[in-house]
Amino acid sequence: MNTYELLYIIGAQFTDDEIDTVRENVKKVIEKVGGKISRDENLGKIKLAYPIKKMRHGTYILLHVEVESEAVKSLDKEFRLHDDVLRHQIVALPESEKKRKYKIDSYVAPLSEEAHEKK
Repeated sequence: MNTYELLYIIGAQFTDDEIDTVRENVKKVIEKVGGKISRDENLGKIKLAYPIKKMRHGTYILLHVEVESEAVKSLDKEFRLHDDVLRHQIVALPESEKKRKYKIDSYVAPLSEEAHEKK
């Protein structure tokens, strides 16, 4: 089994309880294809770089998943059809990256006034 990193975005229309329900549904999809979750982390809600399905904010969820490489395509297909997941990305996870800590800051457009104030 290989380890993959799955990052997905849940729309801002959901409450915290509903987000937990969506996360449980995602876990069921992963378990259905024979995967095992080794890390499950809510990175928080931030403003998106651009609107996705008319949403301007989203909650980022990071998972480390141990699954057979043949099952990654079916996972990708399942998440494309999942209405509650705005976007997702699955990448192979090198051994050296398994314990890395992540922090997501709010997006700031590079040419905006807010970006000039930070400089």
